[in-house]
Amino acid sequence: MYANASPQLISRWVFDRSDRQAPLRREIDSKEKIVSFLDFIQCLSVRQARNQQGVSLQKIRLAVDYLYDKHGIEYPFAQPHELFKFEDQVVYKHHKLGYLFVTGKEKEQSLMPIIQPHLKQLTFDLKTGLAKHYTIRKEDGIEIVMRAESRFGEPTMPSGYTAHTLWDAVRIEGGYEQGARACGVSVDEVRVAFQFYDSLLRGS
Repeated sequence: MYANASPQLISRWVFDRSDRQAPLRREIDSKEKIVSFLDFIQCLSVRQARNQQGVSLQKIRLAVDYLYDKHGIEYPFAQPHELFKFEDQVVYKHHKLGYLFVTGKEKEQSLMPIIQPHLKQLTFDLKTGLAKHYTIRKEDGIEIVMRAESRFGEPTMPSGYTAHTLWDAVRIEGGYEQGARACGVSVDEVRVAFQFYDSLLRGS
């Protein structure tokens, strides 16, 4: 739900089905359906490519396979990049390698950018180049951050509590102030966490 996509869509993008191979390479090789932080970050790009330009899952899979097989790029949508589309082809701009025509031959066509605003909310690891932190929301100076190294990227508040924990504290204790006292954090942090998580549950 953090990617503004249904669990069914996320499942289609990340996990293989009996009749079709999923378009993304998974970070965790497991039989369990676990979506890691890098899986989630890549899903953000898939959602935008699908919604803005109607890029097919087959084209996304071809792009992912090409980038891995030819350039050794394992998680192409979880590092600094740009995506473009012309006709039915996809162009991937790598932060070091430049423009790569990943699903077809180069043609004299204007490139249609796929806007990916989430990239501005990402912090990348300087050694690996992969996404490390994703600021999913910032309100009143309070950041809610998803981190690759903790809780599979569960949205976390400045205090270290997850947004879900503070939302639950408000619900159980009966209000912002009561929840803040119970957890020993500011009322503003509890309010931001509660409103964020509540909006996810309501799908807004």
